[in-house]
Amino acid sequence: DLFEAHKDEWFVKTEKLEGQNLSIFTEMVEKHHWFRKPTREKEVSVCSRTRRLSRNGTGKKFWDTVLRLGYDQKVLALDGEWWFRGEHCGPGIQGNIYKLLDTDVIFFDVYRKEKYEDRTDGVKIKTRWVKLPYEEAKAKVEEAGLKFVPVLDENYKLPESTVNDKGIKVSGADIMLQESDKNTVCGNNLQHKREG
Repeated sequence: DLFEAHKDEWFVKTEKLEGQNLSIFTEMVEKHHWFRKPTREKEVSVCSRTRRLSRNGTGKKFWDTVLRLGYDQKVLALDGEWWFRGEHCGPGIQGNIYKLLDTDVIFFDVYRKEKYEDRTDGVKIKTRWVKLPYEEAKAKVEEAGLKFVPVLDENYKLPESTVNDKGIKVSGADIMLQESDKNTVCGNNLQHKREG
């Protein structure tokens, strides 16, 4: 039972937004120059799901939003290598249910690249992406000057199964579904139902 397994834990409830998956990430890459030694420089990339997007073609509308908002420069300015996952929303995307005047990206996950020792076959220094907990992720999004998804409750406990006024048992999962079936708090169309 979900409630029994997690009844003592606290959760953060956020609104799931309707749009397109968009991530912005930075990474150090080796640049080769014909007239001097290779250098390592930080580069910004945009992807949707697991597909890296070019600045033209199918990736153009994603990049147009990122460049117009200056999000590329904002993430490049952060020390280290970062991955921000978000939702691309606005005109021309999923019917623009939030009635936004222009496209935007609203973020919900943040990952930091870190080095670690791999001792499985000798000692090797490798890198991995580590997901930040909620408080750190929200703080990093704000530090970068980006937008974080709407937070509905920072101290949420899973609901316990109950019996309604008609004597019918209602599961905790059903209660959560009822909680999600409310109006959005995002954008300019607050009468529209949340995606989740």
